[in-house]
Parts: sequence; C-alpha cells; structure tokens
Amino acid sequence: AKGQLGTDMDEAAGRASAEKVALCMLATIKAEVGELSRVKRFVRILGFVNSGPGFTRHPQVLNGFSDLMVVAFGDGGKAPRSAVGAPSLPNGIPVEVEAVVELE
Repeated sequence: AKGQLGTDMDEAAGRASAEKVALCMLATIKAEVGELSRVKRFVRILGFVNSGPGFTRHPQVLNGFSDLMVVAFGDGGKAPRSAVGAPSLPNGIPVEVEAVVELE
C-alpha cells in the first residue's frame, strides 16, 4: 500500500495498513525463530505514520498493529508504544513499525 494519512488515505485505510504490517511482522518472526509460540512478549513498539499536515490520529492508526498482536499473543502482545507522524516514509508506505520481542 501507498498513501499519506489525512491527504489521500483515511484513518480506516491506515489502520488496515497497520494490520498488514502486523501480519508481515508475524511472518518475519516465524521465519526467523521457527515458531510463533516462542514469542514471550512484545517489549516495545515504535510506529511511524506517513501523515499530512493536520493529521493527529497516529495512535488510532497504530491500533491496527497493536490490536492484532493482542489477538495473537494476549497480554504478551501489549507493550509500551510510541506512535509518531512522519511527512514521508520509504516508497510512500503509510505505516512502518519497529518492535522489540522477547523470546522463550
């Protein structure tokens, strides 16, 4: 997906993009560690939202990522989180997320 929140993408589309980022992260974790059952908890989440001037609902967009992780890992999917607006992201993507994960 490509887009900028508040310019050519609405909050619902941004949230859906954040959910897709979560699914991609799950696939990456599984590819790296073998089994998602090895995830003990998310330690920290940092999300960037490609947003136009005046867009202020960055946390609500990132809820798409966080809510999916809670569904997947229960309380282990909850973590301290920062949601930051950025005037652009690589290749025009709407959401980028970095996470620190503790494994068992």
